[in-house]
Amino acid sequence: METGRDHGTQQRTREELIAALYAAILAPAEYDQMIGLLDGLQFEEGDFLAAVAVQLAAIENHIASVRSVQVRIGSGRLARWPDSALVSFPGPAIAFSRGEQVLASNPAARARFGSAFDKLPDIIGDPSVLKQIRAFIGSAPGDDGDVMALSGYAGVKNADGRAESLSFVIRRLKTDTAADANDPVFLLAIIELAFSDQTVRLFRAAYDLTRAEADVAVMLASGLRVTDIAKKRAVSADTIRTQIKAIKSKTGVADIAGLVRLLCSYSAGLAAPHNAGDDGTSADTAGTAHPLKRWRQVVLPDRRRLDYLEQGAGEGHPVLLFHNIPYGVEIPLEAVKRAAADNLRVIAPLRGGYGRSSFMSDLAPDAALSACADDYKAVLDALGIGKVVVLAHSGGASFALRFATRHPAAVQAIILVGRSPVWRDEWIKDMPRQQRLVVRLTKHLPQALPVVAWSIVACLDSPHAARFVINAVKESEADSRSVADREIINLIAGGTVSAMSGTLDGFCRDCAVSLLDLTQDARDSPHKAHILHGEDDRIVPVHQSRHFVDSVPGSTLEVIPDAGQLLFFSHWPAVLRAVCGTLAREAGKPGTRQMNALP
Repeated sequence: METGRDHGTQQRTREELIAALYAAILAPAEYDQMIGLLDGLQFEEGDFLAAVAVQLAAIENHIASVRSVQVRIGSGRLARWPDSALVSFPGPAIAFSRGEQVLASNPAARARFGSAFDKLPDIIGDPSVLKQIRAFIGSAPGDDGDVMALSGYAGVKNADGRAESLSFVIRRLKTDTAADANDPVFLLAIIELAFSDQTVRLFRAAYDLTRAEADVAVMLASGLRVTDIAKKRAVSADTIRTQIKAIKSKTGVADIAGLVRLLCSYSAGLAAPHNAGDDGTSADTAGTAHPLKRWRQVVLPDRRRLDYLEQGAGEGHPVLLFHNIPYGVEIPLEAVKRAAADNLRVIAPLRGGYGRSSFMSDLAPDAALSACADDYKAVLDALGIGKVVVLAHSGGASFALRFATRHPAAVQAIILVGRSPVWRDEWIKDMPRQQRLVVRLTKHLPQALPVVAWSIVACLDSPHAARFVINAVKESEADSRSVADREIINLIAGGTVSAMSGTLDGFCRDCAVSLLDLTQDARDSPHKAHILHGEDDRIVPVHQSRHFVDSVPGSTLEVIPDAGQLLFFSHWPAVLRAVCGTLAREAGKPGTRQMNALP
C-alpha cells in the first residue's frame, strides 16, 4: 500500500476535503453529495493523515468555519427544542410561536396536512378552538404542567381541505434560555381518541380502574356530558358522578378537565411530561399509577442531570435499556403495550451529551464508558432498584458491558441486540458508505465528525428524513422492508433529532467508544451476554458477533432470520421473548408460556 503522496496530490486532496466540508452546510438537500465527496477521498487506513498532515492546520480552520455556520443555523432551528415531544409523538404534531407562526412539524403532520401551512389558523378552522388556544398561549405559565386539552371539536383541516372531528393537546415546551421564555414555543398534538380494547385494558391496569370507570373516562374525554353518559350507559347521573369521583381519586386528577387532559395526553403519548422538581428529581403524578411512557429526570451525585424514559409497567420487573447511537431510547408502541402486559418496566437513560442529559467532558473513550456506567447505576439507586436485566440496542453494547463489569451485583442478565462490543479495523472496508465515513472520520479526522453529525441531524429534521433512513439501510433487504413501517422511520429520525438537537458531544463520544475492542472485558465479566443478531444485517454483519462468541466462552448467539440491523424495532417480539425467557429461567421456570404468548 502506498504510504505517501506527492505535493500536488496532497493539495488536491486537501481542496476536495474542504469543498466537501462546506457542502455539508447545504444539508439536507446536498447531504448525499457531501457523503460522496468525502468517501471519494480514498481513505486508506494509515494513509489519509499522511495525505493531509502538511495542510492540517488550514483544514482545521475551515472545519471551525463550517461549524460556526452550522451552529448559527442550528441555534435558530434545532437547538431550540429541548423537549422531545415534537419528534417523538407518533401522530401529527407541530411547534408554533405565541405569534401563531408554525416553526416545525413532524412527518405525521406533513403527511396529514401537506406542506402548505405557515400559521396556526391554516390547520385549525374552528374559531372557538382558536379562541381557547389563544387564551392559553397568552396566559402566564400555570401550575398544571402547562398543558391544555380540547376534545371532541371539529375544524382540523386535512390535506384535502375537509374538516375532521379530532382532539388536541396544547403544551408549553420547557426551555432553558431567557429569550425563549419571552418568546415561548408551544406544541400542538392532534389525536383521535380511538381507544382499542387493548388500550383500554392497559389504561385500566395502569390506574386500577373498573371496566365501568374506564368506559366513563373515555366517554368524558370524547366530549360527552354526564347526562349523555348516563343515558348511554342506562344508569343515573348520580351513578356516573360517583364513578367520576372514583376515577379522580385513582388517577390523582382534581377535576374533569384534568381527567380529559390526562386521557388526551395518554392517547397522544404525552402523558406525564418532564415533571421534574426543582432539584431535577421526578415524582409520580398519581401515587404508584403510571401511563405507558413517561419521561423523568434525575440529579446525579455530581449535580449533573440525566433524562430517562420509562416504558411499560410502572411497577414491573426492571429492564435497563442502553440505547443505540444516537437513537433507540424509545421502543415501538406495540412493544411498550406488550411490555406492560408482561409486567416489564423498561428504563432507558439518555446518556450524557444527548438531549438535556449533562455531558461529562474531557474523558478518553474508555473513561467515558466507565462514567456512563456509573451514571446508569445512579439512576437505579435514585429509583431504589437493586437488580435489572441489562438490554443493549446495537451501539449501546459497549456501555452495557462496562456497566455489567463495574456493577455486577446489579445485573441479572445481559442481552445485546444487533452488535457485540468487539472491533477489528479490517471490518471498515466492508461497511456501507455512510457508516464507513463516520468510522473513518472518527479514526482519522475527528475534528470533522461534528460537521457530518450536524448534517445528519439537519437531514433527519427535514422532509428528507425518510429518504435518509431508507438509503442508510438499503443494502439489507430485511431492513428495507422494515422501513416501510412509518413508525420505525419516525423512531429513528425523531430519536436522532431529539438526542442531538442541543449538542453533538454524545454522538462524537459514542463513535469513539464503538471502536474499542472489549473482548477481554467480556471474558473477565461474571455475566456472559446472550446476543440477538439479524441474519441480513449489512451494517454490522453477523460474523462480528460470531467472532465475539468464539472469543468469549459462555456467551451465546441467536441469529434472527429475515432481520437486519433494525431488528430491535422490526422484530421486537424476539427481543421481549429473550427478556421474558431470561426472567423465567432466573425464577427456575421453563418460561414457555410467556415466550409463546408473544407474536
